Amino acid sequence: MPMVRGLEAPGFTIRGRLANEHKEPPDDSVSECTSPKACPTMFQSFTLLSFSHGLGYRGVLPGPSHYEPQHGPDSPVLHRGIRLRSALPIRVPVLWRMYLKARDALWIPTDINLDKDKHEWVTSMSKCEQWIVTRALGFFATADGLLADNLTARFTQEVENTEAKYFYGLQVVVENIHAETFALIIDALLPDKEKKDLLSWSTMVPSIAFKNIWAVKWIFDYSSSFSERLVALVCVEGIFFASCFAMLAWIKSNGKMPGLSLARDLISRDENAHIDFACALFRRILPLPAASIVFDIVREAVDVETEFALGKSFTLSSRLLTVY
Repeated sequence: MPMVRGLEAPGFTIRGRLANEHKEPPDDSVSECTSPKACPTMFQSFTLLSFSHGLGYRGVLPGPSHYEPQHGPDSPVLHRGIRLRSALPIRVPVLWRMYLKARDALWIPTDINLDKDKHEWVTSMSKCEQWIVTRALGFFATADGLLADNLTARFTQEVENTEAKYFYGLQVVVENIHAETFALIIDALLPDKEKKDLLSWSTMVPSIAFKNIWAVKWIFDYSSSFSERLVALVCVEGIFFASCFAMLAWIKSNGKMPGLSLARDLISRDENAHIDFACALFRRILPLPAASIVFDIVREAVDVETEFALGKSFTLSSRLLTVY
């Protein structure tokens, strides 16, 4: 398995199954870096991003003093300068229809009733089922915030088409709704001590931290083209969410946690719409990146997500999750 670009650090590799994660037993096939003590360089540098202190990563990683969006001469969907903007006339009907569909599908966190979930969490959920949900929430706790910040800092500033600007503006709102929903779920299900521990998982649990590092590095990548970063965005919304959605779907199949299951269904629908829009936008960008570059980006994301899916404490089949 190739080393993931941008994640190199002394003593750090994600080859093999990660272990020694929070509450997970060790394994003989652990990778070289499985804890902050084992690999202080990578974990300390990522902790500087200070997600748990509300500082985010703004201003931590240096970027160029000025940013010129990268695009080819035949990329009208990308930014070419400041201009007055109106919703009409519509220039790309396909993208506009996607925006309207996403707008009409908007929902709010208070649509989710968690009363039954809180009761089932303490009365009918097994320890294994609780762990599966908690692990998924450990990733979701910060994932949608990363997406919203990426869109705000980069994508909304680069697209030129009104249709794309409208869609990405709406997507920021949707990602914030997702983040708020997961925060409410965490608040409803977990006691205060466990909430605090869970919020630290984004930097302290290796397989979750690796996913966040991979997403963050694309936000601060000023050398790759817009189309390459668009592929990476699709990987985050598609591949990185895949295992967690599958875990929560399994909980739903057991007839438990109706509020969580409804939230999962709504958020999964939204993410699929975001992926469809990104693919439609990708097809309208010239020049497209080489197929080998796209393959490398996707393969990296699959490798990172596979490490997350191989958690030994699941009753779900790690092999089937990996294939999925």
